[in-house]
Amino acid sequence: MQKSKYGLILLYILLIGAFILSIDPNGGAFKDFKYHSLVAKSFANNFYNTLFNYDQFATRHSPVFYIFLSFFYKLELNENIIRLIILHLGILLPFIFYKCLKFKYNYIDKKALIIFSSVIILSPSFISLTIWPDSRIFGLVLFCSSIYYFLKFKEK
Repeated sequence: MQKSKYGLILLYILLIGAFILSIDPNGGAFKDFKYHSLVAKSFANNFYNTLFNYDQFATRHSPVFYIFLSFFYKLELNENIIRLIILHLGILLPFIFYKCLKFKYNYIDKKALIIFSSVIILSPSFISLTIWPDSRIFGLVLFCSSIYYFLKFKEK
């Protein structure tokens, strides 16, 4: 169990290093984030006008993500601080996935489940979309959370 904890710590350090270096393995997450921040700042500055004219932004994302992001801009946080907060929210995905696996497959060794769930962190899409915030990571976190609570409900 100790070795798997060290492995998780190493993956976390690598993710923070990728954050510091501002890498983008997918190649488009940085540009997407710049546009996301523009829309979120618009929500922070004039919420109702942006919401009622949301179709003019020509984005395929739900306004929920932008509204959530706009709270951080409303607090006048630095963009790097916002990205770091979102990165840590995105890191919840492997943990929630592990909880789902542990709940459903409690007869499998915990080390194997930890390794299997931490493979998500090595995904280039995961790295890009947590370093440069995107709504897809939030969607996956919420989706995995709903699966976990569904499994708990189903057992009762």
